[in-house]
Amino acid sequence: MALEDQLSGDVWGAQGFASCFRGETGPRLWVASSRRDLAGVAGYVCFRVMPPEIYCMKLAVSRSLRRKGVGSLLLSSLLCMGGLKGCCRVVLDVETRNRGARAFYRAMGFTRCGGDTRGERIVMEFCLRPT
Repeated sequence: MALEDQLSGDVWGAQGFASCFRGETGPRLWVASSRRDLAGVAGYVCFRVMPPEIYCMKLAVSRSLRRKGVGSLLLSSLLCMGGLKGCCRVVLDVETRNRGARAFYRAMGFTRCGGDTRGERIVMEFCLRPT
């Protein structure tokens, strides 16, 4: 939970993590490790495979390791796994005010495909193959 404590404004906490692993859709958590930061946790991605798509529930990287390739590695691995599973897209949502995350996802090839009615979150997608 030390990594979650670093995330300003978007903290899941223990209940958020527990909710990630409920249900029949097989939620998964991949962790990138580091010997130098937060007892070995560099970052993580939590997602659900729901053919024909994958929903990326959360991607987080330790503040001291941001812009060093950890997030790109986690997200690239997720995209690769989605292609291997035959999924057609990866979907995620991001806070509208989180410009850094939005720029990161755009740089990774995600495009906007929607948002919530209050304008607080943007839905983005990465097309793995044509539908």
